[in-house]
Amino acid sequence: MQRFDRTRHSKGGAKPGEVRPQMQEVMQSGFSVFRRGDTLKEGLDKLIALRGALENVTVDNASLMWNVGLVSALELANLADQAVVIAHSACSRTESRGAHAREDFKERDDKNWLKHTVAWKDADWNVKFAYREVRLNTLSNEIQSFPPAVRTH
Repeated sequence: MQRFDRTRHSKGGAKPGEVRPQMQEVMQSGFSVFRRGDTLKEGLDKLIALRGALENVTVDNASLMWNVGLVSALELANLADQAVVIAHSACSRTESRGAHAREDFKERDDKNWLKHTVAWKDADWNVKFAYREVRLNTLSNEIQSFPPAVRTH
């Protein structure tokens, strides 16, 4: 509720429609499917530079009825949280897997990265990670297990 009220009564910043395209540009240019460490770092720096604008979005109307500006501001705050986690996650993963294709780490690295990743972002935009083992066996002998393999399509 504190975050909701802070957003609802915010004044003095940019409107969501002014800041959102800037964040979208950073995410599209810095964190596209084909990635390199230097462009990821550059993208993360640009995203961090937008932090003030993203955290100080202005809502002109504090009404709780049909308030499109408030909905846009709240959506942008949620998108910003996800963008920060995506950016840090992309920077930390030094392999190519699925839709994460690192041009500087072209191969999949099951030895170091065959694991589930969980990320937490704090109020200061710090992101920490924890990992959990991937279970490669099914819970039933009646169902076949498929070992990890390189995708070739």
